[in-house]
Amino acid sequence: MRYIITFLEGVISFISPCMLPMLPIYISYFAGGSDKRKHIFIRSLSFVAGFTLVFCALGLLAGTIGFFLFEYRTVLNIACGLIVKRSADYG
Repeated sequence: MRYIITFLEGVISFISPCMLPMLPIYISYFAGGSDKRKHIFIRSLSFVAGFTLVFCALGLLAGTIGFFLFEYRTVLNIACGLIVKRSADYG
């Protein structure tokens, strides 16, 4: 069930207003003037693999940064508090 929900979330994000202007470009890229289904499938698969790779890398980076920030949250809270206090004094 979790995979179905994840798939539906991906479909919903694909038809979001930010992506709608890009749909003709994606469709023309996948078709590429070729009538062969094999070429369209390979291009689509490559596109999905590229997006998957990029978003996995970004997720790993965000997770690593989050882990680092969680480990040093006390120091980060003090530093951010000092910055906010200092800016409130000058504001």
